[in-house]
Amino acid sequence: MLQDLVQSERPQFLTTYTRSPKILRMVNQVSSELYPVDDTAELRILASAMPFAKAHEGDFYHVNRYSDYKDGLFADGDPASEPFRKNGLPLKEQFGGLMDARNALIIAARVRR
Repeated sequence: MLQDLVQSERPQFLTTYTRSPKILRMVNQVSSELYPVDDTAELRILASAMPFAKAHEGDFYHVNRYSDYKDGLFADGDPASEPFRKNGLPLKEQFGGLMDARNALIIAARVRR
């Protein structure tokens, strides 16, 4: 679905908020650079300009994005407990702001041409 959107709309960049490594992998499939995995100045600026962006330990988060949910949004387990890459660190250990289940990581990607 994302690939179809990218083909039809042809954006230069994609941004979103997430706790899920599956979302990072999906966006990574259509991108040449993915912040904060790839820390480029242009993508960092784009992430910092997202609504509600707050810096934490060098990365950007939407703090309390899931504030209505004491333990976060996910009842069946926090997706941030899974790694982005096979055999990697869990996402919430790789990006410390995700230790709070109410926070979402801001990602920005340069779409592959």
